[in-house]
Amino acid sequence: MSAIPKRRQDVRSGDRS
Repeated sequence: MSAIPKRRQDVRSGDRS
């Protein structure tokens, strides 16, 4: 449960950059 949200947050930060 903590590995799924952690990867999703990484993509959100990279997508905005």
